[in-house]
Amino acid sequence: MDEKEPYIEQQDAQDALYTRLQRQTLETAQRLSGKVWTDYNPHDPGVTLGEAANYALTELDYKLGFSLVDYLVDTDSSFDPGRYGLFPAAEVSATSVVTVDDYRRLFMQEIPGLINLQMDFNPATNGYAVSVVKMPCYDDELLARRIASLYQQHRNLSEWLERVEPAEAEALSFEAEIDIEPGVDASTVLARIFWCILQYLSGDAAEQKNRTEHELYKRLCGVEGVKYYRTCFLNKDGVPQSRFADNATVAIPRDRADLKGIHLYRGNTKAEVDVALFQERLRGLCLSRRARAGKPAAPRQTLTGQRHAIYSHPSIAGDLPGCYRPGPDAADRSFSTYVSFFDWVIAAGLEEARELPQLLSIARQDEPLHYTGRAIDLKSAYLDFLDNLYGVESQPSWLQEENCYGETPEETVRRRMAFLRNVARLQRDRAKGRNLSVADGSRNCAAVKEWFCLLLGLDPGDGHFVCNVLPANNLRLFEQEADDRWPGRADSFLIDELMLQAEHVHGVEHIALAAGGKEKVREYDEMRAALPFFHENLIGGDLFRNGTNLKNYKVVKVVGGEYMLLFRHIETVGWTNLGHGTDVRRLFRLANLLRRFLLELNRASETLYLLEPVLADGARPFEVDAVLPAWTFRFHRPRFREACCKLLRSLLPAHLGGKVYWIREPEMRKFELLYQQLMRSFVDDKFARYRRALVDTIYDVLEDAEQIQDLNDAD
Repeated sequence: MDEKEPYIEQQDAQDALYTRLQRQTLETAQRLSGKVWTDYNPHDPGVTLGEAANYALTELDYKLGFSLVDYLVDTDSSFDPGRYGLFPAAEVSATSVVTVDDYRRLFMQEIPGLINLQMDFNPATNGYAVSVVKMPCYDDELLARRIASLYQQHRNLSEWLERVEPAEAEALSFEAEIDIEPGVDASTVLARIFWCILQYLSGDAAEQKNRTEHELYKRLCGVEGVKYYRTCFLNKDGVPQSRFADNATVAIPRDRADLKGIHLYRGNTKAEVDVALFQERLRGLCLSRRARAGKPAAPRQTLTGQRHAIYSHPSIAGDLPGCYRPGPDAADRSFSTYVSFFDWVIAAGLEEARELPQLLSIARQDEPLHYTGRAIDLKSAYLDFLDNLYGVESQPSWLQEENCYGETPEETVRRRMAFLRNVARLQRDRAKGRNLSVADGSRNCAAVKEWFCLLLGLDPGDGHFVCNVLPANNLRLFEQEADDRWPGRADSFLIDELMLQAEHVHGVEHIALAAGGKEKVREYDEMRAALPFFHENLIGGDLFRNGTNLKNYKVVKVVGGEYMLLFRHIETVGWTNLGHGTDVRRLFRLANLLRRFLLELNRASETLYLLEPVLADGARPFEVDAVLPAWTFRFHRPRFREACCKLLRSLLPAHLGGKVYWIREPEMRKFELLYQQLMRSFVDDKFARYRRALVDTIYDVLEDAEQIQDLNDAD
């Protein structure tokens, strides 16, 4: 819609909305009366009410006719497109650091003290070697640590930094006779000249092919404070150079003896250079490069809007003559109710416009406590639009079909929003690996893992160890083999008998439970006290997984007026007695509590680990292996495993392959312990020498995986 002007343009009478509404109202009244009402009277109550309603609709059309952005601005009329998932093009189309030139440019911009830098990639090991030419006043070890730290922040999967070492640069001596402007400081001008030479000799790789003294001289002539050069040379062993090698640099004067070939003049007077001030100014120019590189880009011009006070609606009754307004008798109240229907429709429309920012926002702070049914449908439609906009699926069909944890439509919306809040960054950094220089994994993981976990509604951090979930609840998991049907198991196994016949068995009804807080804690305390298997600290794998379905619980009447709460095994044969009592409703409640508790444990026990063997074994490049738990309900199902494997295959860069290991709880406990030590080996030198042994031991554990799938894309 066209932008609103600060004035109202008068329309032709026959084209005005109010005129058309009036004409349609009268035509409809005549049609409904069988075209027998012909005595049009402007003072007729029906005509008067129609006029008031049409005026209100005309005003509503004006209020709802502004640009969409006007309804989405904040209270200060500012518009944040990212709040609605409409990320700026700079975030969506930006590329991450991938090539050698990308890394070189990054290091030269971000790290002060670098004069030149050479970076080489070894495809046999997927490792990078960095050779550094630095300014004399910077420490080699400090620069190496800074380079390694910055590399880790941008490291890609299955790549690593082999070494950082000083380069053997071809140092050229600068000799010149220079006339400078009056009033300028000679030390500062000389620092600018050396900075210009350093910038030219350490240019991008694409610029290094045809670097000549003529191109350099053009740049030197533009240095601030220089009038002209009488002579100007870059010498190697006393011989002026016309072309410069890739590793060429200029020797930085350290004392007055190094300035013997450099003479600055101010007119006919020689200008003296303070070597200490010269070095300070040169160091400042080097630091300013980093400051300019780190300075945020000017914000792109975005849509702007104007907030309008349009959401209030005075009653139509206020536009009616006094004799039509509600009175105390019943007839007046009936008329008032009739008029209020118009008010309700208009107010409801304005309220929808007011709620539009919350409806379209994907920001966490805009999430309401509860969504209504219609709001969920509208929100889902908008999230579908964002999926199509970015070419992703926040609710793929296989995940929708496998809604085995009882995720409500509202929970689905919140999970999709959490994924789409990060979609621009995840697409840009899809190949990015974990920062190995940071031991804490709580907010530190590969982009592939974050994508996978956010899509499934899991904790994406590497600091979440799933083997701690059951022990934290004082439980141990034991698995019953599918072919082991004999009693003598660790659970309260029941032999099928008369009491398990259909007439004695009742399904468990759904009962509403506390949403959270202290009441939820109290309910779980009640459940633990009432169910005996919590006292034994053991829970069977079948119950752990299939106890997430309320249909698998039954209440059975036994002799003496008591009832038993039973669980029907799905993976094996038989029933398990969970508890008993005389109150059926209490057993129903316990079953509902246990189901919700197991849903939470199953979800908390799911995660993904990405293993890069090349970090310890250079002979295994281009390999990334995925490790997942095999004992939860979703991750135990073959169809869900296959879908996860396809997802991981689509997320990994095309040049990488590997395997997916689905491992049981005992093996995962060993793996997580070893994985934690492996990550420590990158930040603690005491563990570094054990890195190869840790990786070998991890793969020994993975050999006992329940299932191994191939991540290599056969297509």
